[in-house]
Amino acid sequence: MLTGHLPIHHMMTGHLPGHFHTSHADRSFTHTSHDDRSFTRTSPYILGYYEESLAVSTDPNHQFELALKLEMFETAYELLTAAALKMVSRGDSKPQPQEGDVEEEATVAPGAAPGSDLQLKYKRLGDLALQKGNISLFEQCAERGDDTNGLLLLYSCTGDAAGLDRLVKLAKSQRRFNVAFLALLLLKRVEECIDLLIECDRIPE
Repeated sequence: MLTGHLPIHHMMTGHLPGHFHTSHADRSFTHTSHDDRSFTRTSPYILGYYEESLAVSTDPNHQFELALKLEMFETAYELLTAAALKMVSRGDSKPQPQEGDVEEEATVAPGAAPGSDLQLKYKRLGDLALQKGNISLFEQCAERGDDTNGLLLLYSCTGDAAGLDRLVKLAKSQRRFNVAFLALLLLKRVEECIDLLIECDRIPE
């Protein structure tokens, strides 16, 4: 009766304490039918074997969640970068700046469209990286996810004038004029602050 599901039986017996190995999962997966593979991929996760589950998972969303749980932040960032590049290839990247906007400088990897699932994932990863003191990764995630408020906090706390200058351009391109104004004010570029208020028709301020 179990002949058709022997690979799954082997996978489950491999979960005995001290007996589970990724190579065991790989062998079981290779000999599993197409209908049973989803179970084979998720069974290590169900039983708490997150590293083993990451090794056999083929779902990018599942891989991302596992990488966060394991605090493998670089792996999580690579998954998001791959997803962003895939979106660009499909033509689903964030919209181009409208006429009158300041065009953002080219970056190595594409950013996420506002309000997209990818942008939310960049935010989650960036927040976790910041909690762990990984400032560099937080900055990368904030840039890719257009988290202008996070970048303003980072650059103002670290006194990064070059970062604030980049943020002015990014914030303008996203029409987040409050952030652009604060960045200009921190840079003591008062004339540009006035010009921005005029441009936004907020002269009384």
